[in-house]
Amino acid sequence: RLGRAEDALDTLQQDEQAELLNPHLMYSRCQLLLTEKRLEEFISKASLLFSRHFVTIRNKDELHAVSSAKKMSSKNKALHEVRNFRREPLTEVEGPEFQSENQVTVEQEYSMYRQVCEVLFQQGRYVELQRLTFSALGSPVFTRKAEVIKECEFLCLLSSFFNGDSYHAYNLVRELVVKNVGQAGVWNLFNLVIMRADDVRHNRFLMRLMSRNPDSLALGMLNGHNCLVAGTYKYSLGEYMSAFKADSSNPLTALMLGLTFTHMACQKFSAKKHSLVVQACSFLNTYRSLRGDCQEVLYNIGRAMHQLNLLPAALFYYKRGLEV
Repeated sequence: RLGRAEDALDTLQQDEQAELLNPHLMYSRCQLLLTEKRLEEFISKASLLFSRHFVTIRNKDELHAVSSAKKMSSKNKALHEVRNFRREPLTEVEGPEFQSENQVTVEQEYSMYRQVCEVLFQQGRYVELQRLTFSALGSPVFTRKAEVIKECEFLCLLSSFFNGDSYHAYNLVRELVVKNVGQAGVWNLFNLVIMRADDVRHNRFLMRLMSRNPDSLALGMLNGHNCLVAGTYKYSLGEYMSAFKADSSNPLTALMLGLTFTHMACQKFSAKKHSLVVQACSFLNTYRSLRGDCQEVLYNIGRAMHQLNLLPAALFYYKRGLEV
């Protein structure tokens, strides 16, 4: 309180080798280190405090073991199996011991855990951030509070995303989507993850989810996109048309219908090409009226005309786009 932070830190100093550590004193020391902006030491001491109940993750296999199991007993069993398989010691090297009394509350510790995550994120240390967030999943203390462990899982999702680990990010965001099918924010997050992913596991997952939620607009659009990319245009047409009937004020749906008809018209053996081109133009004009005359709209329509080999029309829209 007198502003003598260095003296306060000396007073809170504990010998990690020789004595039983007091968790409450260490918590106070961490708070002071954060206030004094001694971030490296703050992360080190806070990690030591968490080590009382966090699991130590040594490699990617253990990361997967901790995240895939739900119950605490299953997590421990999965960790032991990984370590047995790799012929590594089951327990950690003896670290400092803590007193059983003077414990910090779950709320205080979780608040500090969030602060450590924030510091690691601000410094761009995503590998350490991911390891820390997944370590928290193995904490019996955090697991007792449903709200806390739910937040921990969300932090695992964010850390995996920022660390470029699309495999674990996808596994976590998939669970989030199943529980929150009607929330647009969750779907946007799901899209961000699958855009970075290097596999197409989401295709079958979306098809299965669609059978349970046939009225979901986001699901219909995503399944339409998957069919369009796969070249099965009639299936994508069906999905987009259902979405358009459910919400005819969405310019993206009109654009996708226009593009699907464009692709169908460009196929080598498609019948009634003239009719397909007319329908493509109709939906592209609907898209234009819903979205307004901006550069994006003019470029997209120009690009469609270019694909249909209607070059004067393409030239007209490209020029308009440049003027805008």
